[in-house]
Amino acid sequence: MKSRMSGCVRWVAVLLVALGLSGPAQATTGSNVLEKRHTVDLNARDLIDKLEKADPDAKAKIDQSAGYAAFTNGGMGILLPGGFGTGVVQKPGSDKRTYMRMFHSPSGWGLGIKTYSVIFVFETQEGLDSFLARGYVLSQFAVDASKSAGKAEAEVMPGVWMYQLDAKGNLAPELTGKGVKFYLDQELN
Repeated sequence: MKSRMSGCVRWVAVLLVALGLSGPAQATTGSNVLEKRHTVDLNARDLIDKLEKADPDAKAKIDQSAGYAAFTNGGMGILLPGGFGTGVVQKPGSDKRTYMRMFHSPSGWGLGIKTYSVIFVFETQEGLDSFLARGYVLSQFAVDASKSAGKAEAEVMPGVWMYQLDAKGNLAPELTGKGVKFYLDQELN
């Protein structure tokens, strides 16, 4: 009886790990690295266009910035909570891109769907370099700052602005997702 139970536990663990690992792969469509990069690039361009439409002041910030990053998440957690997403960091006027991922682990189990997009604008090269070297984890401070401003825009690090768009491409009323982690994508770089 004990060996059956441990075998069952092993299969459940394998299933949970497989479900957890399948999330990042689903966030980017394409059968190879070039197609996946192309999908991320198109999504990023679309997000920047939506942000500039939602907040015209953002266009000037982006044009004068050291760089920007645009991320979209897959928005689903099935059995295992959380969301996965992809994004790209680019300098205005440059073709060089650095591909990144985002991961959000909410506090509950079960099925959850929330799609949103995040855009960072780096006013300084130091802010951009720090983001590329260490990634970023969204803090409660940034969430609180956006609440007091009444919109999903906050200076999350010195010289680094973060915007959040909802699923319809509108500027969200506040930043959400404390604990969202942004990090380099080993597969696409």
